[in-house]
Amino acid sequence: MTLSDTSLRISLGTRIVPTAGDISGDTRLGRDITIPFPLATVAWRARIISNGGTVSGDWGAGTLVASGAPVHQVETATVVAAGGATSSGNLALTITGAAITGSPLAVSVPLVTGTHTTAALIAAACRTALAATAAVAAQYTVGGTGATITLTRPPHLSGNNDTTLNIAIAAGLGVTAAATSASTTAGVVGATIERLGGSGEDINGVALPACTTAHCLAFFPDATNSPGSPMGCSIYMDAYMFYPGYPFIASGMGVIGGKSMSINGIGILDIIFIGK
Repeated sequence: MTLSDTSLRISLGTRIVPTAGDISGDTRLGRDITIPFPLATVAWRARIISNGGTVSGDWGAGTLVASGAPVHQVETATVVAAGGATSSGNLALTITGAAITGSPLAVSVPLVTGTHTTAALIAAACRTALAATAAVAAQYTVGGTGATITLTRPPHLSGNNDTTLNIAIAAGLGVTAAATSASTTAGVVGATIERLGGSGEDINGVALPACTTAHCLAFFPDATNSPGSPMGCSIYMDAYMFYPGYPFIASGMGVIGGKSMSINGIGILDIIFIGK
């Protein structure tokens, strides 16, 4: 692998509006910084997806090891309505879950005879109503096909299995009551690594190259990560926290033989490494 134009570019600045009475206008305070790494011969990228697991790495040896693939909880409810909606009105759903604000949460689903003529069409209306409910959408991805309604825990939130999660469908308008939904998949805490690039290839699973010197290590937390649950990383003996949407860069790290890092938390984290 041959690298060229390897560098770290940073632009740091702010716009200042003076408050003194004899000063008018505003000005830009800032500076662009470029740090070259002409000796760099190793570069790789990786993406970590964790719902509470851990990833450990030794970039000198060229290793990243995840604690195990996370499993995201899935809850499924099924609409039973043999003749579709037999009258127009609002179908009542009750969504219960420890992570859902306002739980148990009442959700109304408007149904119209002649429009919602099958269980599948009623379920589609339920999915639309749930997806539009902020407290539900903040914690789960709404899905399903046909007559089913599913709630799936997304990758950037905790994978702890919520045994209280439930989708209850009330009787009425031609719909049969279904007080209890099914726990389709139990959530399991874990972490996984996706390769976004390696030793010149863009192929997942290609072994990381070993190196002796670290020039720069950058972390880019995804903006969708839970604001209250920043990801953490221990590099050597130092600890850092990564907040959603805010990158963290360590430069000029030097000789790294036997040095390691440990990443834990909840979210999606991209890593870029430059070394020799």
